[in-house]
Amino acid sequence: MFEDLRAAKVLNFEMEGATITTMARIFGKRAGMCATVVAHRITGEWNEDPEAEQRACLVGAEALRILTGWDMAKNAAGKKYYFPTLTCK
Repeated sequence: MFEDLRAAKVLNFEMEGATITTMARIFGKRAGMCATVVAHRITGEWNEDPEAEQRACLVGAEALRILTGWDMAKNAAGKKYYFPTLTCK
């Protein structure tokens, strides 16, 4: 399997993100994911770096901050969807 993934130039795979984003879409919600490298599946090496996890959490928090700002701009303009000109001056 790994040889096929390499041939397809796949650099990463994870196990939960697709399920989370699919379920969110089914229920009309938004979802996203941010991943850190923990397991090198080819070599079997593990890297449980608490700083990497902290950085991923900060990325997620910043994404939520940005999305909240977009939602506020969309709602203030009375629009159904966000588009960049709502926040560009």
